[in-house]
Amino acid sequence: MVVPKRVKQRLANAMKQYLPIVEQQRSRDVSEADTVTLVKDLLSDVFGFDKYTDLTGEYAIRGTYCDLAVRVDDKLSLLIEVKAIGITLDDRHLKQAVNYAANEGIEWVILTNGIIWRLYAVTFGKPIGKVLVAEADLTQPDIMGIAGEEQLYMFTKEGIKRGVHEASLRRQEATNRYLIAALLLGNRRVVNTIRRELRQIIDIKVGTKDITKVLREEVIKRETLQDPEAEKAKATVRKAGGQLSQGASNAGNQASTRKRSKVTVIQLIERGLINAPAQLFRVYKGQRVEATLHIDGTIEYATHRHANPSRTAALARASVIGEKKATNGWTFWQCIDAKGRESALADLREIVDGKLSA
Repeated sequence: MVVPKRVKQRLANAMKQYLPIVEQQRSRDVSEADTVTLVKDLLSDVFGFDKYTDLTGEYAIRGTYCDLAVRVDDKLSLLIEVKAIGITLDDRHLKQAVNYAANEGIEWVILTNGIIWRLYAVTFGKPIGKVLVAEADLTQPDIMGIAGEEQLYMFTKEGIKRGVHEASLRRQEATNRYLIAALLLGNRRVVNTIRRELRQIIDIKVGTKDITKVLREEVIKRETLQDPEAEKAKATVRKAGGQLSQGASNAGNQASTRKRSKVTVIQLIERGLINAPAQLFRVYKGQRVEATLHIDGTIEYATHRHANPSRTAALARASVIGEKKATNGWTFWQCIDAKGRESALADLREIVDGKLSA
């Protein structure tokens, strides 16, 4: 993560000015109201927000109030819950902050007592979840070291505008032990890759069942497989199309087939995998978007109709994030297939690929 030079300079100068103030406020054990005032000053002078245009105090949410709301480019981006500077932040405070975000449909919250700053991503599942993405202690001696700067940068206006907090979350998700375990055990391509590499090393055939058994019983920690997070990770792998169709016999061939697949949406209908017309959907960043799959294989979204699912997926995604980006419609769109199961179009395409290559 590269912190811009001007942001580094502002952080260094402002922290030098505010550290004595923070320590003084802590020694006085000031009230929550006074801590909110301090937090506003820190947000302005340290983190680069405009106190008058970017920050809203006592933000109303369903009959109650969150301490601060932050707007970036005139869009409500995150909520901040502030506790008195002498209070140790705990799960009760976090639950309160997450509830505010859930009720308002906001994906990011900050919980702080003026000294400790924690940035959380809110996940809109059942139940509502949260992930700690960044934490900074302003009183730590090495706060202005490289690691400290990077943590502080994620709280700045510039960092949020550039999406460094979202990138950090994606890195955490990509290296999540539960996800990696689910990928090792639930994706035949991965297991077959291990099998092929083992054969090259020891020149002997090893069955995929044997490899999976060793991974499950001896390589992967038992708590990683038994934790509730493990089930979420398995679902993520399945939804991403990680599980190959049951008829697949060669993972290497299957992977290459997927890359050069010429399957069209109309073939999913013709082979009876989807009963058209059908509703396509996706919950993206907490918002549900829907499209209609017509019997001719075209997908209609917001008056736009295309045979290529990626075009409508890009439009649907843009309606949530405010900008159009290239999107894989096969993995983006989900549906209720002919057997009543929730499936991604990519999952159904792999089934057709398997039948065509049989």
